[in-house]
Amino acid sequence: HRLMGFLAGKRAFIVGVATDRSIAWGIAQAMHREGAQLAFSYVNDKMRERVEPLAHSLGSHLTMPLDVTVDGQCVAAFELLKREWGELDIVVHAVAFAPREALTGSFVQATSREGFRKMLGRVAEIAPLRRNVTLEDVGNAAAFLCSDLAAGITGEILYVDSGFSTVGMSFPLEGEG
Repeated sequence: HRLMGFLAGKRAFIVGVATDRSIAWGIAQAMHREGAQLAFSYVNDKMRERVEPLAHSLGSHLTMPLDVTVDGQCVAAFELLKREWGELDIVVHAVAFAPREALTGSFVQATSREGFRKMLGRVAEIAPLRRNVTLEDVGNAAAFLCSDLAAGITGEILYVDSGFSTVGMSFPLEGEG
């Protein structure tokens, strides 16, 4: 028999799952493992087709449309949660957005897959834990922060980066290493 998780009895609304590689998905998995009841939103019908099977795989059948840029959808989502659950303990807002213009130009033009792989390899080489961070690492930290175990923590920045933030990023000059 399984011990009760540290989020047992908590109700969490997960906003921002796009795929099974989303940070929001890592958080949802950790919260589910720790006993939270989950609800999920999707931004449009195309995302609904991705999010609903993921939600169902964690035993959640409470899914709803939510484009956070549409006030009416925000109101409707929270009214649905109130009807279904009465109260809500946790909201995970993992929505990413950038205007198209911000995603074009020199950085993106100069960034290649060979570059985002070199960087991952370099992080794993120099991070104190000698590895890249995983969705499970991020999910576990978020689940902890949303639990009563973290009740005394506020206003902190928690780096979940295998210690990388303590050493910084540097690349050897071409021809070296």
